[in-house]
Formats: sequence, C-alpha cells, structure tokens
Amino acid sequence: MENSLRSLFDAVKSGSMEDIKSCIAAGVDLNERDEAGWTPLMYALKYRDKEIAEVLFVAGASGGSGDWMIAAKAKAEDMTKAKVAKVDALIESGRFEEAVSTVHDQLTGEK
Repeated sequence: MENSLRSLFDAVKSGSMEDIKSCIAAGVDLNERDEAGWTPLMYALKYRDKEIAEVLFVAGASGGSGDWMIAAKAKAEDMTKAKVAKVDALIESGRFEEAVSTVHDQLTGEK
C-alpha cells in the first residue's frame, strides 16, 4: 500500500480531519482497501465518526453493499440483506449518523 493511502487510513483511524482533507486533495483513491479488505469509509463508520464518513462520501468514497458485507464478515457476523440495504439507503440519503450507528452496532455487537 502506498504511503499516501496509508496516511489516509491512519488519519481516519486517528480522526485527523486536516490530514484526511490533505489526502483527498492529493487524489488518494478513497475506495482502496487495506490488508484486511476495509476502506477508509468503513473505518469511519466503525469508529462512529459521522463527520469523517460524510467528508469521505462527499469526496467520492463508495457506499456500496459489498463494503458492508466484507466488514460484517471480517467480524464473523452476518448482516442481513435488509440491513445492508438500510445502510446503503441511509448513506445515499445523507443520513450518516444513522448509518454510522447501524454499522458500528453490527460490527461491535453493541446496541
């Protein structure tokens, strides 16, 4: 994984909006996956960071169903097709806070 992309993952995990915006401005591929198969948007949702999730999505990060299935399987949990569709619909309609909560709850088992 190239350094600028590694920087984006690190920035998302640490919550550094300034570094995230620098990576976006530098043209980093927002849909690239890390060694675990996760995208930066998936980490933003996992860590319940609505602002970062929104910035990434507006900048072109994917909200496709495949991401949520991979994230769920990474935690040995199955997301139902209905839940996957719900998350996609929430993201597409700009309801990031609800999407963040839904994905986080699924990945952590919290309610």
